[in-house]
Amino acid sequence: MNWSVELTDDLAPNNDTDDPTAPLTEHSTLFLKSAGLGLMVALTIGGNLLVIIAVLATPCGGLLHRSPTHLLIANLAAADLLLGVVVLPLSAARELAGGEWPFGRRLCAVWAAADVLCCTASILSLCGISVDRFVGVTRPLAYSGIVTKRRAGWMILLIWALALAISIGPPLGWNDTSEGEECGVNKQLDYVIFSVVGSFYLPMLVIVILYFQVYRAVAKRSSEIESGKNVCGDVFLRVHYANGLMSRQRPLLTRASTRAAILCTSKFTRQKKAAQTLAIVVGGFLVCWLPFFIILPIDSACASCGLSGAPFTFAFWLGYFNSCINPFIYACSSYELRRAFRAVLCGRTRGFKRSQPNNNSPANSIPLNHFI
Repeated sequence: MNWSVELTDDLAPNNDTDDPTAPLTEHSTLFLKSAGLGLMVALTIGGNLLVIIAVLATPCGGLLHRSPTHLLIANLAAADLLLGVVVLPLSAARELAGGEWPFGRRLCAVWAAADVLCCTASILSLCGISVDRFVGVTRPLAYSGIVTKRRAGWMILLIWALALAISIGPPLGWNDTSEGEECGVNKQLDYVIFSVVGSFYLPMLVIVILYFQVYRAVAKRSSEIESGKNVCGDVFLRVHYANGLMSRQRPLLTRASTRAAILCTSKFTRQKKAAQTLAIVVGGFLVCWLPFFIILPIDSACASCGLSGAPFTFAFWLGYFNSCINPFIYACSSYELRRAFRAVLCGRTRGFKRSQPNNNSPANSIPLNHFI
């Protein structure tokens, strides 16, 4: 009995030290991790670059009608593209090196600041798109007068100014001095609270409130359309008085009212589709970013809570994943963007014409500015 126990004890160490599959497992894990991270970086860069080309390319009048909505979408893609080009390759190299930073302190500071800048700009861009969709759904006829390209441009400047204000703290000295030679996310508690509130929780609050209002407006107007009610409010009265129509012109008045109703319903239907796209984008945003912005402040305040390892790394890359999926959400949800993507990928941008409205349809027989 004693011999058998000794034999078992002798064999146990040999099994641990002579396991021939250990190096193979390590190499396989490293290969899979490298392939996954490389694919994520490539999709982030390629997808967002495609969005920008589709929206901003200008041969033959442009691939898309560059509305304020499309400009905001292009700004979101620009923030995600910058993240994919500047931040993600360095983050992937750091991850593959087991958390070590081989690029020096200066590049570490640039990486950390660019990380906060791009992620904040991406989240704030989603907030700006939510504002745009809120106006589009709740005031479909007045939308073009409220949200202009000029105002969209000022909104984009504000987004980047706020993102810069939040990201500039660590380069100016608002960081964790105990990090030593390591390079990672700034976990100085005061800055973490400031950044998570400005970068995530306030924009999230705005996005959720606005989308709830959009949902209510869509549900209300959809039910009104199904029941045959007027969804345009007092637009018909404004048309009648603005054109000075008399009672003896009743047939013309009826035709104008019918055309106005068709126009309003058509515009509302387009805004409803855009709002549905926004719902998918917001859902992806919350799923990807919420875990990170819950774990980060907890880990900064409680280093002994055990969140610095795998949970933090998973949440960290899940947040990055949001910049990868945004272009594909738009591609799957917008027919116009899908057409533009196909034209870019097939090299047919010079012959590409955006779809023109049918000038003979009632919805287009009355100029829009007559109803505003």
